[in-house]
Amino acid sequence: MTRELGSFGGRCSVSKLVRSSLRLRERTIRGPSLLGWVWGAALFAAFQAQAAQGGTLVGWGWMSMPAVASGTRFTAASAGNSLSVALTADKSVVTWGDNSQGQCTPPADVKGVATAIAAGSDHVLVLKADGTVAAWGDTIHGETQVPRGLSNVVAVAAGLDFSLALRADGTVVAWGNNAGGQTAVPNGLRGVVAIAAGGAHSLALSGDGTVVAWGSNGSGQTGVPSGLSGVVAIAAGGAHSLALQTNGMVVAWGDDTWGQTSVPASLSGVTAVAAGGDFSLARLGGFDQRFGNLHFASG
Repeated sequence: MTRELGSFGGRCSVSKLVRSSLRLRERTIRGPSLLGWVWGAALFAAFQAQAAQGGTLVGWGWMSMPAVASGTRFTAASAGNSLSVALTADKSVVTWGDNSQGQCTPPADVKGVATAIAAGSDHVLVLKADGTVAAWGDTIHGETQVPRGLSNVVAVAAGLDFSLALRADGTVVAWGNNAGGQTAVPNGLRGVVAIAAGGAHSLALSGDGTVVAWGSNGSGQTGVPSGLSGVVAIAAGGAHSLALQTNGMVVAWGDDTWGQTSVPASLSGVTAVAAGGDFSLARLGGFDQRFGNLHFASG
């Protein structure tokens, strides 16, 4: 079985369409203490997972994982349109899948120095130990053209065809497609502790527990609910947004065509959230609960 992950309703660019399969399979990664975000579409799918400690990596679906040395430990994994990227405990990067845009050809200078990874539709970001960012793959919208002089980065996020970087001073740097304003970081934005990149919008979590959003707002995905506070985690989907509060409750806003922002009334005790193209996930300690659209198709 393969799994199709809904539709962006035409929000994907034609340039992506002509290079991508119309049926894209979900890549699933399993690891200990799995945390992450998921987003996808009929034109592309992406999955990112963060493991708290090094562990084994198991993948299944459209593409097979490459052979790795026995005993290799992984600390993070991320998958884009038709590629997968994994970070090893020795800070090296393993890639596999479609390499038509060079997205599975990491530069030599990331070996042994990578500390975080993020995959967009057809591009990859790597945070290096020295606080700089490496990027490769599709750059039709400039998503791999890292701004000159960018340094002191502590986190990265990859959207459909744009990129975000969080610096140690709490500021955000963005580059790539700005058709929806997704890389137009609000003036004066400071004190950011986490970032998330969606289809065409961006989210930033401030240290005071509030959320700032910018970019496309056609479905209200950047319309942060008034009074939202006590947020500890964020996730950006195709056209919706999620926020996890300190009390274990989830707040969602944006597109609800498939119920992706209709948080179940009984949902509580959440420890992590993830946003898909048109569905959402919440981690409840030992298992995940999903709401919104999820299509299945054999193939």
